[in-house]
Amino acid sequence: MILSITSRVFLTLVGVAAFVALPSYQAVEAQRQQDNRALRMEEVKELPAKSKRFALVIGVDEYQDEQISRLSGATNDAKALADALVRYAGFPSDQVILLASDQPRQRQPNRGNILQYLSNLTGMVPKDGLLLVSFAGHGIERGGRGFLCPSDARIGGSMALLEATGVGVDTVRDWIRETGVQQVLMVLDACRNDPSGRGGEENRLTDSFAQRFNFDVRNKEVSAFATLYATDVGHVAYEYKEKNQGYFTWMLVEGLKGGAANEKGEVTLGGLVKYLQEQVPKRVRLDMGQEKSQRPYATVGGYKADELVISITVRVPPVTSTVSAFDPAASELEFWNSIKNSTDTDDFKEYLTKYPSGTFAGFARNKIRAIEAAAKPEAHAAANEIEVDPKKLYDAYLGRYELLPKLILTVTRDGDRLMTQATGQPAYQIFPESETKFFFKVVDAKITFVKDDKGQVTHLIFHQGGDRKAKKID
Repeated sequence: MILSITSRVFLTLVGVAAFVALPSYQAVEAQRQQDNRALRMEEVKELPAKSKRFALVIGVDEYQDEQISRLSGATNDAKALADALVRYAGFPSDQVILLASDQPRQRQPNRGNILQYLSNLTGMVPKDGLLLVSFAGHGIERGGRGFLCPSDARIGGSMALLEATGVGVDTVRDWIRETGVQQVLMVLDACRNDPSGRGGEENRLTDSFAQRFNFDVRNKEVSAFATLYATDVGHVAYEYKEKNQGYFTWMLVEGLKGGAANEKGEVTLGGLVKYLQEQVPKRVRLDMGQEKSQRPYATVGGYKADELVISITVRVPPVTSTVSAFDPAASELEFWNSIKNSTDTDDFKEYLTKYPSGTFAGFARNKIRAIEAAAKPEAHAAANEIEVDPKKLYDAYLGRYELLPKLILTVTRDGDRLMTQATGQPAYQIFPESETKFFFKVVDAKITFVKDDKGQVTHLIFHQGGDRKAKKID
C-alpha cells in the first residue's frame, strides 16, 4: 500500500449477471469476457436503498512486527473514504465502521477486530443490501497465497505463523461469497507484494495477487462484480505527499464528490472509472515526471456501468486557464470560481494561503467555519441519572436479547453496575434515567426495558438513530 512508493486500490462490486470489461490486463480477462457474454441476464442499474448499505473501512499504518515497514497514509485514506461514503455515496453514518491506527483500542485494525466486525456485518446486511469492505495496508504473497496484513501480522516466521496472524485473501473472498448478499463493494489498497521491501521494484501489483479477488460468475459464486485497480499489473501506485494520501484514493474521493459527475450531477461507475483513468495518470506525470506511469483499470460483470449511479452530487468542473498569467486579479478570480461551491475546507485554506488579503478572504473564512460547523455532530441533551436500588431493580433485566440474527446484546451485573455487551464488542455500563430507561455515556444511545402485565421483562428497545426491538431469549 503506501510506502515511499505505494501500491493502491481495487474495488470489487458484487450484484447480478452479464460481463463488461473496462480495460483488462491479460488474455485471461478477455476469455472471461467471452465466457460471460453467454449469460443473457438483466444487468443491474442501481445500488440498494441507502438504509441497506453497510461498510467496514480499514486503514493500517502501524505494525507490531518490526519487519513490516510502517505506512504513512493508510489511515488517512481509510478516513477519507469513510467520510466520502457518508457524504456522497448514501451510506448511513451509523452503518460505516472505521478500523484505523489512530482509533481507540476497540477500533484498532488488528486481526481479531477485522474478523469480528466482518462476521458481525455478514449477519446484519440483508441479502438484497450492499456490503462494502475496504482495506488500506500491506499485502503479501507467499507460497502462491495472498494475505492482507492487519496491525498484528507476523511475516518473519513460517507459513503457519502467517496463516495464524494474517488475513487470507481466500478467507475474505469466501466469507463474502457465503453471505449471499447480492452486492459487495471491496476497496483493497494492498497491492504491494512484500511489505518488508523498499523501493519501487518491490511495490508492484502482481497478477496472481490480484486474481485471487475475482469471483466466478459462470458458477454463480456471485451475481455480478466489478473490480477497479489503482494501477495495472506490473506497475506501482504512488503517494500524493502533499495530501499524505495515495493519488488513487484522493482522486477516487474527488470523483465521488463531483469530479466525475455527468451533466445530471450523477457519478456512475463507468464515469468514475473513466475519470480515474484520465486524472490519475495526468496528476502523477505532472507531479513526478513523464517517466512515471500509473493508470487504473477495471473489470465489470453484471452491472450497467454507464447507468449504475454511485453518488449524486454537484458537478465540479475542472480548472481551465483562460486568463493571462500576468493578470493577478483575474488569476485570483479564476481560482475563487473554481472552489467557491466546494465543501472541502482545504480548498479555502489553500486560497487563503495564496491570497491572505484577497478579495474573497472574508468569504473563505466564513466558508471554512460553516463547513466545520456542519461537520460537527449535534450536541446531545445529557440524560439525568437517578438513584435506584440495584439489588431490587437490576436482576429483572439480566439476560440475552436478540437485536439481529448473530447479534446478541447481553445484560449483566457487575456489583452495583448494570453492563451491556453486544456480540464481538466491549462491555459498557448503562445508567438509569428512570426505572425502565437507561442511557450510555460512551455513545449517544439508550435502552428501554419492556415488561408484560405480570411484570416480566419480555424485550428491550435499543434507541440509536431509530428504535430497534430486541426480544429476550434467556
